[in-house]
Formats: sequence, C-alpha cells, structure tokens
Amino acid sequence: MTTATIQRKVPYDLSGYTPHPGQRLFHRSKARFRVLACGRRWGKDMACEYEALHLIPAMLERNRGKGLVPTVLIWDVSPTFPISEQAWAEYKVFMPPGFIEDIREGDKCIKGMGGVQLWMKTAADPEHLVGAGLDLLVVREAAMIAEEAWTTG
Repeated sequence: MTTATIQRKVPYDLSGYTPHPGQRLFHRSKARFRVLACGRRWGKDMACEYEALHLIPAMLERNRGKGLVPTVLIWDVSPTFPISEQAWAEYKVFMPPGFIEDIREGDKCIKGMGGVQLWMKTAADPEHLVGAGLDLLVVREAAMIAEEAWTTG
C-alpha cells in the first residue's frame, strides 16, 4: 500500500503535535542513530512517538513490493513494563484516526494499514528482543536497560 493510497483511504494527519524548538532539531536530523539526553518533562517520549508515526509513510514506500511480512516493523522498547504501558497508551491516542486496523492489547501490538506493525517491548527478558528485522527501533530510558539486552543476539 502506497502513501497516496493510505491518504485516499484515511488522512494521515499528525498536525495535532507542535514540537518545541529542541524537538524540531531532533525531527530535522537525518542521522541514522539519534539520542536524546534531556531533562525530565522535555518531551522525549512524545517526540519519539511522533517521529515514529511520521516515518511510517516513507517506510511503507521504501518497503513496498518486497514481500516483507510485516511490511513495516517497529519496536518501542522500554526497560520496564510501567514505562511501556505509558507509551502504549500514547501511541493509541496519537495514531492517525482510521489508520489502525487492529489493536492486540495482550501482545501490545498495533497493526496499521499497509502491513504496519508497532510493538511495545520491554528489555526485562533480553531473549525476547532477538530475531526480528526492524525498520525502526525506539529505545526509552536506555541507561536503565541491562547490558545483556544490548549484547544478546
């Protein structure tokens, strides 16, 4: 499914988010790896969530026709379940209306149009973080994640 097809079926509108100047710098970056080292209440989580949602149409275009299942795979990894729960609640609210095809509460997976899958994961059991070819990885509170989670696999 192309971005144009999605736009015809459902407006992929993220205009409800207005980044502050620091967040705008983050969003403008074209770096492969981006790190936000900011104080509390800066808006790191929201910036990362909206960046992930913003990148989905381009990832769909890039992966179109390659037979990938899912077409786009995104993981959002937190060190603990409570941190993951907050992000899960926010993604469900921030996702453009109509884009979601299925929400699997038990697995913490949002399935979107065109074969997009966004999974919430925790690093509590590093063995659950192997084996997937990801299009995007969001890591929250990286300093709180055990070294084993980074090196396993």
